[in-house]
Amino acid sequence: MKRLALILMLVASVSRAEGQWLTSRGRIAEETRLEVFGGARTFGVGAVRPNDEGRAAWSAEAVYAFRDRVIELRGARVWQFTPTRFATASVNAGTSMYVVPEQFNLGLGPNVGLALGLGGPRVSVDLGLQTGLDVFAAGAHLRLPQRLSIGVTVRVCDFTISAMARAGADIVPGHAFVGRGDFVLSIGWLGLR
Repeated sequence: MKRLALILMLVASVSRAEGQWLTSRGRIAEETRLEVFGGARTFGVGAVRPNDEGRAAWSAEAVYAFRDRVIELRGARVWQFTPTRFATASVNAGTSMYVVPEQFNLGLGPNVGLALGLGGPRVSVDLGLQTGLDVFAAGAHLRLPQRLSIGVTVRVCDFTISAMARAGADIVPGHAFVGRGDFVLSIGWLGLR
């Protein structure tokens, strides 16, 4: 029992292992989106740059999880696989890198997500599902982060305001799972063409 408690403490302190925030939306904007976001556990900056057709984009995020003292770098490719209409769906695939200075630990892993956007270009509700696989150097342990997300985005001129919530669990094969949850508010700028 003591061994299990120690493993849970180590895993819980490594990282929140969240996943892409900016690609958890079903609709890809036609403009490049620069965004600043923060919540009870993290704050960060990121960008989503669409291609010429507006049906695919690249995403990058830099995040600091201040409660866990973890730096996360995330990148993803997102594809909107339905035409832009009231219900629009997208899929994303990317990777995340975790730097844990206090424990001299590094983590790396792929993640994928599916998002559904309901609404139009001015107001939308986004539902998302994310999964991944993370490997950490210290102890060479694996973790499978599983997340459900919901968000609301409002666009006013060249700016967006979003509120997003995410909940789920980190599954540690052969041991246990750790519940996770986060909520962020973000401000985006769509002024780049």
